[in-house]
Amino acid sequence: MRPRRLIIGFFALLLLVIYPASRAMATSHDDEHRVYSFMIIGQTAPTEERSRWLTFLEQLAAGTELSFRLQIPSTMGNFESRVLNGDPDFVFVDGYLMTRARNSQGYLPLVRDGKRSTQGVILVRQDSPIKTLKDLEGAPIVFSYPNAFPATLQLRQTLAREHINYLPRFAGNYSNVLRQVLYQEAQAGTATLGVLGRERPEILSQLRILYSAPAVSPPALAVHPRVSLATRRIIEAAILSMTYTFPGRRALDGVELTQPTAANYETDYRPIESIGLAPFVRAGEE
Repeated sequence: MRPRRLIIGFFALLLLVIYPASRAMATSHDDEHRVYSFMIIGQTAPTEERSRWLTFLEQLAAGTELSFRLQIPSTMGNFESRVLNGDPDFVFVDGYLMTRARNSQGYLPLVRDGKRSTQGVILVRQDSPIKTLKDLEGAPIVFSYPNAFPATLQLRQTLAREHINYLPRFAGNYSNVLRQVLYQEAQAGTATLGVLGRERPEILSQLRILYSAPAVSPPALAVHPRVSLATRRIIEAAILSMTYTFPGRRALDGVELTQPTAANYETDYRPIESIGLAPFVRAGEE
């Protein structure tokens, strides 16, 4: 155990030495008064979502001495179009939108959660008679957004592969999805395991997972290539260092970055390009 502690201590000391130097280099390359746009799309209750991300950005600003402005478009369609037009400096995107943003604007994945992958799931009520995917034939199924990944695109692909006809509905966020299933406004709904992990136990206890899709890489915090390499490095280092403090860990937990790690497009996200989801993307959807 002693050698391991020495190694951990060495890297912690190295981070403390390199980090201030990197921060100084970043401000020498970029206007220190610049406010970086940071865009997300709400997945759960809007007020809670905004609060979690503001807490994260407060920690990030304190650790980098940079300024950030949180942007939350009102619709998924607006979010997608702005990302694909290259509007935000930083954006938190699902794996499939990461591939589209890379191909259209050159966005680069900066960090992702290294603790877990993500999985789309189909949910029904605990007391539902539905036991298999085939039982969903003709049923209303509620999704969050038309192009959400993996909870919409990957699961719509699965339903198409199984030749299941259904009535799609879109609820706007995952909180609405779960409640529509719970209140029997739809016979089934889709979400991700990450979303379920943040939901209240009294809600989850009344729902049952009918189907889980294959795991894929989790969402990425991506950066536009116009942001300098020095600034990217200082922000990446600041996010990784949040794990050393309680406020930092709490902020990371709230935004699906519990165990942040450097992301790599080739290994983490390029494989998603070959899944074959393009036929299920709805252009211009709100």
